[in-house]
Amino acid sequence: MPVCWQDFSSVGPSGRSPFGTPAFLVYGKEAGLLAVFVLILSCVKHWPAIRTIPAGTCEKTDVVAAIRKKFLHK
Repeated sequence: MPVCWQDFSSVGPSGRSPFGTPAFLVYGKEAGLLAVFVLILSCVKHWPAIRTIPAGTCEKTDVVAAIRKKFLHK
């Protein structure tokens, strides 16, 4: 299901998901509403971390190291 495969952390500065418009245009109203609903849930869950981004005090994450740790077990 292409609608379920979304990068929820890629919410732009305006708070809009880059998947919302394609979901509405390509998959229809139901898929678009589902994308918006999941975006809202994601923003509510991660709001404390989102608030710290403009101040630059958010936790830094090394994505490559996390992937290596998870899959290479070294």
